[in-house]
Amino acid sequence: MTDVIREQNHSELVKVFDSMQESQTQVIVALLEAAGIECMEISREAVQNMYPGVGATLVLVSPEDAEEATRIIAESRASAESDLAQVPFDDATQA
Repeated sequence: MTDVIREQNHSELVKVFDSMQESQTQVIVALLEAAGIECMEISREAVQNMYPGVGATLVLVSPEDAEEATRIIAESRASAESDLAQVPFDDATQA
């Protein structure tokens, strides 16, 4: 996260990804940062003893980067799904 993102009000940032699994958002943050897009990861955790399993981790970017970030995320997901579809069933189930 750079000073540009830090100085922006959170309400000015745009959500481009959310997940209940923090590891997924960390991968997206790394992907966006590798592409030169500044982003911020925010955890929206609920009190777990009151609301177990409730909460999410969000990835926010500046409005100027939102379209490009969304495109990069979509391309990454499509590529991952394509790679998974090419794994033969027998190979996927063997340890």
